[in-house]
Amino acid sequence: MNLHKMKKVDIIWAAEHTCKHRHSYLDHPRCFDLEHPAMRGRRGYLDIETFGLDASFGVMLSWCLKPAGDSHILHDVFTSRDITREKPGEEDRRIVASVVDAIRQFDLIITHYGNDWRFDMPFVRTRACAMHIPFPEYGRIRQLDTYPILKSKFRLKSNRQEHAVRALLGKTEKTHVEGHIWRAAMRGDKKALSYVLDHNRRDVRDLERLWDTISVASAERSTRV
Repeated sequence: MNLHKMKKVDIIWAAEHTCKHRHSYLDHPRCFDLEHPAMRGRRGYLDIETFGLDASFGVMLSWCLKPAGDSHILHDVFTSRDITREKPGEEDRRIVASVVDAIRQFDLIITHYGNDWRFDMPFVRTRACAMHIPFPEYGRIRQLDTYPILKSKFRLKSNRQEHAVRALLGKTEKTHVEGHIWRAAMRGDKKALSYVLDHNRRDVRDLERLWDTISVASAERSTRV
């Protein structure tokens, strides 16, 4: 709970209402963050696409960040110009900088397998630090993740986002990850990069639908980015 960013009416509401533990939300701010994340600030759904899973060697190909309840998706994608413009090892500098700027616009980021010890946010942080791009200071942004909720509160054959969406929501928008397309995208192929970005957009739309479905079962605490 970040009081100085909240509207007066929301602070009064938090003082007058109680969480599942029967305490005022002002006394249990973590419950407020979990149960009413939209009231504590701007919420966004983040997913990135990369070539390689290790940020020491991998490159970010695209990112999408969907504001909660908004059909418009913030995004950026790798281009052939990035390959020639940046020095070797920093080909994704431009889009790493742009996703960091986008993340700063939000108070709460939701991912799937993207928080501490996992993938998306650690990958972004690693690439940013390696290229001396200022990353948001610790505690500035909070993060929630669907993966531990699925793992602890549900019993699915797989906790992958695609499988969870199919099992719980009936269908997924997700397209297939094709190795030859991702390799072509790494070379700056426009058609391949368009496919990767479309895949990325579908992922964040599915992620929002998944979160809306499973978050009521969650006792997961947000982490600090």
